[in-house]
Amino acid sequence: MYDRSVSCCAFCGKEPMAKKFEELTFRDNFMFEQVMSDAELCREVLEVLLGEPIGKLIPAESEKTIGYIADGKQIRLDLLTKDSGSNTVYDTEMQNQNSHSIEKLALGRRSRYYQSVIDAGLTEKGTDYVDLVNSNVVFICTFDPFGRGKYRYTFRSRCDEEPELLLGDGARRIFFNTESCDPRTPENVKDFFHYIDHGTGNSSLTKKIDASVKAIRAREDLKMGYWSMNAALQDERRFGREEGREEGREEGLFEGKLYTLYSLVNDGVLTTEDAAARLGMTPEEFDEAVKAINTGGTT
Repeated sequence: MYDRSVSCCAFCGKEPMAKKFEELTFRDNFMFEQVMSDAELCREVLEVLLGEPIGKLIPAESEKTIGYIADGKQIRLDLLTKDSGSNTVYDTEMQNQNSHSIEKLALGRRSRYYQSVIDAGLTEKGTDYVDLVNSNVVFICTFDPFGRGKYRYTFRSRCDEEPELLLGDGARRIFFNTESCDPRTPENVKDFFHYIDHGTGNSSLTKKIDASVKAIRAREDLKMGYWSMNAALQDERRFGREEGREEGREEGLFEGKLYTLYSLVNDGVLTTEDAAARLGMTPEEFDEAVKAINTGGTT
């Protein structure tokens, strides 16, 4: 799930400008993912948000990329965390609205997709249904995703005819609203929300997060990776537009994405396997497609 962290000049037609690395905060996806890669800090965040004890978190099974959604966001198993003491996994997402409408974000369907690829990626052939993991998809939204003023919205499958009857499928989707003024919001959650929205907090958790953010900003390797990624994404936009005009929009966009992924592989941001998976290709097919473009052939 690589962050784009750019402000789009949608109405002036100018190239979007990337946010400075030194200005990234916890609410920016790139920074959020770096901070939350600390399993213990991730566990503390989830315990505060969910209000329930969580055991030691470990990477869930594999580093294999298991799914992509339409906006190019990827779900990676090394970003999923699993409670080592139970059959439970957590996928935690930071969601900013930016200039999109809530309808366009389609968070309900997006969360459905995330849960489906979690199940597909963590289920071995021949697994008994009873052994399916309990999955939790957690969205931390910097806006009210459902317009009801709640600080938390929890969804489980239940029967329309008997609302108290839960399906018991082990799937839970939870959305948090950092802008909420809900009087039922626990104090430690309020402090966490305040840190996300304003960059300051008083709890031990937000102080740990802030220390992590400052340490990450000081890392030159992450700074270079961030800028390489944003430069490649801007190349994708330019290349896609040019090729779209000359050879047709669909082919141009594909080659633009291929070019971007090739650049990210060269810069060490992605592996060839990850880049190929993003296009639904094998590593060999990816290499052949890159060669075709470089030699003026077709893909």
